[in-house]
Amino acid sequence: MMVAQPVAEIGRELNVHEHLLRKWVAAERLRDGAATDAHRVPPDGG
Repeated sequence: MMVAQPVAEIGRELNVHEHLLRKWVAAERLRDGAATDAHRVPPDGG
């Protein structure tokens, strides 16, 4: 089971500033969402 950790704590563990880590997470979420959207079939069957 994964336990949620504060971004600042994870950033310290990785030696990365928390703002940079937040940017990476946001970019990955956008990329993941774009990939998911590309596989969706439009309501009219496409």
